[in-house]
Amino acid sequence: MKRKSSSSILWGITAIILLIASVILLLCPSVSKELYQRKANETIKEFNTAVEQINQEMNINEVAKEDKSVKVTNDNDSDSTNNSAFMVNSSDYSLTSSDIEALWRDSKSYNNVLKKHQNFCDSDFSSAALDLSDYGILNGVYGYISIPDIHLQMPVLLGSSDENMAIGVTHLFSTSLPTGGSDTNCVISGHTGFTGKTFFDDIPKLTIGSIITVTTFFGELKYEVSDIKRIETTQIEDLIIQKGKDKLTLLTCADGGIKRWQVSCDRKSG
Repeated sequence: MKRKSSSSILWGITAIILLIASVILLLCPSVSKELYQRKANETIKEFNTAVEQINQEMNINEVAKEDKSVKVTNDNDSDSTNNSAFMVNSSDYSLTSSDIEALWRDSKSYNNVLKKHQNFCDSDFSSAALDLSDYGILNGVYGYISIPDIHLQMPVLLGSSDENMAIGVTHLFSTSLPTGGSDTNCVISGHTGFTGKTFFDDIPKLTIGSIITVTTFFGELKYEVSDIKRIETTQIEDLIIQKGKDKLTLLTCADGGIKRWQVSCDRKSG
């Protein structure tokens, strides 16, 4: 009787262990996704803080230009403080408003080149359109995308390298940077089915009229979904800049990478 009782207890303990292990395995992807989203949200929070500080500097500098009683020093002054006092300095950022102004000029210049010549054939899509470290942006984040209909908020990095795509969604090289304006088509790509993280898994659930916001150091750009379709991996016609259009295009894999989901959006007026 004792042997039978001990055996029953052993089987019972084994069953409990197996049950706990099964529950852990089931929960692991969900826990991992939750932890990643928290990290993504923290990245976006730090980005917004940097934007607020830069805007504060810009506002103070504008007041200083208009009010002659405010002394604005320059880099050659021994007591110069106008740049260093307002420098955003953290593990992710080391920049001033001058860096953001330079980033704006270079982003527009990049887009203007694409208006004249957009070439996908020789493009290395893992490349970044600009090296953000040149502007004091140390984490590679150009901005972030928000899609309320699928509860998505994700950092946008420049260049669709494997490393970047494991962190967030990415701007596709040889397409317009998200500055808005006529003759632009910003393409943002993201993974689907990436273990432990939700990137663009749910973009096929979007509907015509869904609103997508891209936020950068320069402000918010709002777009409205105009088309959703599954395409061949060789189809690139909708990635090309269209004359007079201000567009945003989202891309992700479909059918295990055999095809793609493509979401086309137009800039929302007003």
